[in-house]
Amino acid sequence: PPGAGPPLGRGPPPSRAQVGGESEGYSWKQDTDELEVSIKLPSDAAKSKLKVTLASKKLRVEYAGEVLVDGQFAGAIAADGSTWTINKGACVLSLEKADPRPWPSLFAAK
Repeated sequence: PPGAGPPLGRGPPPSRAQVGGESEGYSWKQDTDELEVSIKLPSDAAKSKLKVTLASKKLRVEYAGEVLVDGQFAGAIAADGSTWTINKGACVLSLEKADPRPWPSLFAAK
């Protein structure tokens, strides 16, 4: 019938996920406290060829001397609470936000 739907207050719990996105070579998502950035690498990527530089307002990722990502964050991270791994042809960064609030984008507008 028209107007029928789940009773109010009975839907799934609200998601903590917020704005994320995809750009050339990487994708990202966030929740209140963390960001997750996934950067494409060759499928046979070697950790020894990867260089990740994290600072409170900056990210730079190089693979075999080629810069894959280089930018100023739209917010600040806690670099000492952030980590990265290589997983299935991607460098996956888990970044702790310095201030738990939504970011409008991963990087500040240039």
